[in-house]
Amino acid sequence: MFYLVGFNELETAFRLIKINRTIPYPKELAEILREDPVIYSPKEIGDILDMIHEGNKTSGGLVKIATAVGIVGFVKFLNGYYLTLITQKKEVGCVAGNFIYTIKATEMFPIKPRQEPESNAFKTLWKSLNKRLTQTTSEVAENRYLSLFQFVDMTKDFFFSYSYDLTHSLQFNYIAAKSEDSPEPLEMFEWNYYQINGKLAFMGMGMDMDMGLLIRI
Repeated sequence: MFYLVGFNELETAFRLIKINRTIPYPKELAEILREDPVIYSPKEIGDILDMIHEGNKTSGGLVKIATAVGIVGFVKFLNGYYLTLITQKKEVGCVAGNFIYTIKATEMFPIKPRQEPESNAFKTLWKSLNKRLTQTTSEVAENRYLSLFQFVDMTKDFFFSYSYDLTHSLQFNYIAAKSEDSPEPLEMFEWNYYQINGKLAFMGMGMDMDMGLLIRI
């Protein structure tokens, strides 16, 4: 299981997403993704994570594997989903009091069942080599699609903001700010629209989250 913990800049409000990685080939993101609708206090989220850790101590408990400053989203090719996180950012400007950032680094995590490590180092090496030499047609295609996706350099000319809609003009946003309705981002200018696809409520819906932790069991 992956746990994605999002929190605001002051670390006073927390949200929790559970990502089930025990399903080998999910057809839909909804099969593996569960977002907790509750906004937690620091103590509450700490108590929840402690409880999860204690309940899984026999398998190693909770381990933090990444700290993120944003979520690119989820992508699926043939054999399962991948989660892409923004791990480093750089402030490049400010529009109407809203900070604009560029991506400095990302990290991609396959959402697949956990593999127990071999006790013997030779067995681990042999298993790894054997897997490479006996890849199925589907696995070969999966690796090809993954390589093509990773060819996109998101550290060049990709921008984001926690509080400002970069998909619309300044004039549009100025008028929209006076309206009671919150307009949807313009998908043609949102590169990761289909990777997010409205799945995550804390990504600009309800409250903004500035940082996140990815934790696994």
